[in-house]
Amino acid sequence: MTSDNLLLPSPLDRVWPIPQAAALAILLEATSFKVGNVHPTAGFRDMHLEHFLVAGTSLQDVLKSVGPHSQVGAVVLECVQRCQQDVGTNTSLGTIILLAPLAIAKVRSSRRPLRASLADLLRNLTPQDARNIYLAIVESQAGGLGKQPKMDLREPAPDDLLDAMRAVANTDAVARQYVNDFEDIFERLLPWLLAETSRGFSTRQAIARTQIRWLAYEPDGLIVRKTGADVASQVQQLAQAASLELDETPTTYTASNVVQQSLPLQSTTLLELDSFLRRDGNRCNPGTTADLLAATVFTRLICGEIS
Repeated sequence: MTSDNLLLPSPLDRVWPIPQAAALAILLEATSFKVGNVHPTAGFRDMHLEHFLVAGTSLQDVLKSVGPHSQVGAVVLECVQRCQQDVGTNTSLGTIILLAPLAIAKVRSSRRPLRASLADLLRNLTPQDARNIYLAIVESQAGGLGKQPKMDLREPAPDDLLDAMRAVANTDAVARQYVNDFEDIFERLLPWLLAETSRGFSTRQAIARTQIRWLAYEPDGLIVRKTGADVASQVQQLAQAASLELDETPTTYTASNVVQQSLPLQSTTLLELDSFLRRDGNRCNPGTTADLLAATVFTRLICGEIS
């Protein structure tokens, strides 16, 4: 029986235009069988796969107009407003916050490395960028944000957006990318993803396996905000146990069930982790990790092969 990992070479192995890359990134992330997240056979009470599919088409439409003079805050705000209009709920706030600077930096990069262009872009964010991103976050009605001792979203945006990102960088990996030039994506998540595909796993299988590695690496920011550090630490410990089994997983799946083929591993450890994340109304949804994965796939698609 043919499984995903045998479909090589992949049509994804080329440089994709920014709009299509955004849609594909959201589609691939949402259809990967990741623990605790929405995927083709699992949804939440108020969110399921179709919400993400529509979000992908919305972002594709907005990002068609991105050019060298586009501003990060304006692009983020337009994407959030379009998703709220089309989807009706917040599926992709963190993803949008990550994709906007990546897209603009790619347009501006010309012959420069993407990360160098990105660093320049982030160092030159304006007070208007900060105001627009604050407004986008408020309009998205994102859950689990809580009250911050400083730089709270209920207060006026600071002139320097990076000050606000630094204030939460220890627990919010999306915010941290703005202050470390997307280090976690370029130096951890992307190499992990490429290592998995180089072993013969399909992109969707690699995404699911990379999710486990990241959850083992650090507590998910959304889980920390919604349930606290102790619960997030429990999730990390379960993920670390599951991560130890990743390298023992064969690259060829023989199970007849598509879900079994697509999961990163078949084990009691993985099922326990998935069950833990989905308890209590999915309050342990690892949403920050999902945003990072979508941005990682987007980076892969707009850059092509990265050694």
